[in-house]
Amino acid sequence: MILRLVGSSSSDIINIDGTFNIPSGVMTVKAINAGYPEGTYIIVATTQGVIGDTNNIAMNYESGLTGDAHPRIEGNNLVVDVVPEPAVFTLLALLALAFIRK
Repeated sequence: MILRLVGSSSSDIINIDGTFNIPSGVMTVKAINAGYPEGTYIIVATTQGVIGDTNNIAMNYESGLTGDAHPRIEGNNLVVDVVPEPAVFTLLALLALAFIRK
C-alpha cells in the first residue's frame, strides 16, 4: 500500500465501516512525501476498531522522511507519526538564507 503524505488533514486514508483486521503476514506501507508531511497521520479509520498485531505492518519511508517503524492503534484508528529527516531541515534553512540574501 502506498500512502501519500500531503498534510495531516489531506493525505491518503482508508475508511472502513466496521473492523480492520491486520493480516498475520507482513504488510508494508510506503509513505511518500507529497507536501509537508510532518505530523500524526490516520492511515486506517474504522467505525469499530482495529484487531491484530501492529508489528505485522512495516512502514517504509521515502528518502527525506522518517517516523514510527510500525503504526499504533489509537481509538478506532491506525495512526503513524512522521517527521522529515534532519537533513531536510538543513536544506530548507539554506534555501531560506539564499532567498533572504537576494
